[in-house]
Amino acid sequence: MVSRADRALLDRLAGYFVREGYAATVQDGVVKFWREGVRGAAWVVPEDAGLNEIISSIMGATEYAAERGVSYVVLPAHLSRRIDESHFWTFGVGLLTYDQYGIEEVLHPRGRRGGSEKREEQVGGGEVERLHAELRALADRVARLEEEVEVVRELEELESRILRLERIVRGLQQPAERMVEAAPMAQEAPVKPVLEAVTRKSKSDQLPSFLIDNPWIEVLAQRG
Repeated sequence: MVSRADRALLDRLAGYFVREGYAATVQDGVVKFWREGVRGAAWVVPEDAGLNEIISSIMGATEYAAERGVSYVVLPAHLSRRIDESHFWTFGVGLLTYDQYGIEEVLHPRGRRGGSEKREEQVGGGEVERLHAELRALADRVARLEEEVEVVRELEELESRILRLERIVRGLQQPAERMVEAAPMAQEAPVKPVLEAVTRKSKSDQLPSFLIDNPWIEVLAQRG
């Protein structure tokens, strides 16, 4: 069953072919399009497609190009930049990419141009083997791509956690800074009154000998 989001994408692709001068319809999750002398089909890979869906779309388009007419694989733009286009060139499969802004043709198909639904020539055994080898190689590349995407997701999650921790640290620092600013400055004890008191002491007060009649006490008292 086709989801609502996938159906919207299929309808969007059908509209693209209509604007290109074709008649178009959606059948079993594939966009069929035609005009005089040309019949074709396009397999759409959704944004969240897994490896099996990607391979299935490429195989469907490849078989259609060999047996019936022109065909396209339609990939998300961010994924198409990491896909080797050699398979599409080799088997004449067209490549369309899409994003939120529009649909763009990257490779033009070279499939059969007739409207016949039957194959006129049998594909040789060597070509079939080559097709399977190409698909296996493509599957390996897509698997590596999925691993790279997973690493990118983990890095993005780690970055998000670091940003959250930085916000928490800043939130803890601000109250501490406000407490420091609000604390009263320690007042220095006045020196002059103490010195004056010392100068008024007499010998009978039993001051230490180095303070009795010491002229520096008077000097310090005057300087305050």
